[in-house]
Amino acid sequence: MIADIAKGAAVLFVAAILQVTLLSQIDVFHGAPDLVLVTLVCVALLRGTIYGAAAGFGAGLVVDTATLQTLGVTSLLLIGVGYLAGRYRELRDASHKLVPPLGGFVATLLYAATFSLVMVAPVPPNPVPPGNLRIVEVIMRGLDSAGNVLFEHKTSMTALVAP
Repeated sequence: MIADIAKGAAVLFVAAILQVTLLSQIDVFHGAPDLVLVTLVCVALLRGTIYGAAAGFGAGLVVDTATLQTLGVTSLLLIGVGYLAGRYRELRDASHKLVPPLGGFVATLLYAATFSLVMVAPVPPNPVPPGNLRIVEVIMRGLDSAGNVLFEHKTSMTALVAP
């Protein structure tokens, strides 16, 4: 069990570092691919609610610390995403091929909408104007996440973090 936790933590740590260093420079329809979110959905679908929520907190903390954003915002949102993806695994059959891409799409929509709502409040370092959430941008980011989840699911993610 400790080895599984270490593998999941290592995968999410590498995903967070790759997202902050490399993927933040890529611009796809005014948005960047969110590798941490996609990886978290895959890990939570494989492991469950508690593991997904804890992994979301850890990954969010790494991203917040590395980007010097308001500490805890990404952690808070990724806790919810990890919990919901793990909860889906516990309630439904998550073995279908379309569950990870659709989960990534829904998680991206949920994450983008709640992030824009949380950041609309006038927090001094990074205020975001209310018109910043564009529906087309959110849908395109969701489709991008769905493609990334499908690719990751086909490759070594299942073998790396499988129970």
